[in-house]
Amino acid sequence: MIVDRSAPQFLNYTICIKFILFSKRKLLLKKKKKKKKKKKKKKVLCVLTALQDRLNTLELAQQAGLSEGKQLKEEISQLLQQLKDLDKKYSDRVTALDVSLGAMKDKRDGESVIATRAIKEHTEEIQTIKDKLSRDVTSLHQKLSDLESSVSVMIRRVVLEVLSSVTNSAPETRFFGDWLRANFLDKERFDREIRNETVSLPSQDQLVQIVLSELHSKHAINLHPSSGLTTSDIRMIVSEALQTFDEDKTGRADFALEALGGSVLSIGCTETYYEAAPYVTFMSVPLYRHPNPPNVALQSDITPGKCWAFKGNKGYLMIKLAHAVHIDGFSMEHLPRKLSVNNDISSAPHKFSVRGISHPEDANSHSFGEFRYSDTGPSLQHFSVTQPSNVAFEIVEVEIESNHGNPNYTCLYRIRVHGKVPKLS
Repeated sequence: MIVDRSAPQFLNYTICIKFILFSKRKLLLKKKKKKKKKKKKKKVLCVLTALQDRLNTLELAQQAGLSEGKQLKEEISQLLQQLKDLDKKYSDRVTALDVSLGAMKDKRDGESVIATRAIKEHTEEIQTIKDKLSRDVTSLHQKLSDLESSVSVMIRRVVLEVLSSVTNSAPETRFFGDWLRANFLDKERFDREIRNETVSLPSQDQLVQIVLSELHSKHAINLHPSSGLTTSDIRMIVSEALQTFDEDKTGRADFALEALGGSVLSIGCTETYYEAAPYVTFMSVPLYRHPNPPNVALQSDITPGKCWAFKGNKGYLMIKLAHAVHIDGFSMEHLPRKLSVNNDISSAPHKFSVRGISHPEDANSHSFGEFRYSDTGPSLQHFSVTQPSNVAFEIVEVEIESNHGNPNYTCLYRIRVHGKVPKLS
């Protein structure tokens, strides 16, 4: 179909179409607005519903909070009441304590005054005593000085009297040195005289002849060739006896000797005897007794009284030897009977035993045997071990079980331990 655009009808169609399109568009916009309004209304309803739920929750929470707040209020009221009661109670106690402290303070102040007064009095008394002692010390110093002067004069007079009585000539003070040199020997002259006297001593051959003459005169022993004992034999016997005497009387090493390194480790429960010990004196005034210690039993001095005396007849001695040795014997020495008072050696040990241990706390000891020291035998007696051991011991225990009748004390003069040093492998 051919449209005539120039015709008025075409314009009407165009206007109608535009109007229709406009109306349709308007309807579409209305529909969109309605949908938007519905959506918006739906959203508002959701929000209102949510707000309503929230309000309901808040109302419930408010009601619960009101009940909890009421309970808390009641608890707070109870706590406040308890605090008031406690405050009252402790206020009463504090008041009582203040009263008590006040009384104690008053009492302490009174005692402090009394103590201060007593201290002052004692201080004055001590000062008085101190001044008196100072005066006494000064006086004693003066007396001591005077005494020293008088003693010096007295000693000088006594020395002069003694020297004059010895030499029958009184020395003059001015020539005292010349007098001493004239009446006494000096060191060089003394040494010269000693050398001269030593030269005059008999020789070994002369000693042998003296022994032979003594045997002939006192024991009626004549040495003939038929007797089997020649002069050479006697000389050898005397030489060996002198050599043995020089070698500690035994000819064997003593590993308990203190000079070689032996020492006493313990005496156990043994009590040292004090009653017969000598006094320590000062200006001839006895002060206290000083007994010999146990280590004198490990020394070579056998002079009378040079022993370890212990109470009763039972004693114990733990000895550390100078070296670990294979022990094979012991020697016990006591004072010879002829050197004792009234020939009495009842204080000498009788029965004794010796054990070897590895260390002071060792409970497993080895017994070397039990022995007896005879009071009728020689002063130095040797004992061989009856139960030897292959172990080298450095510590021995000597246990004395009895003596020869003395009820008060026992004297141990010297104990020797013999053996052989183990060879180094």
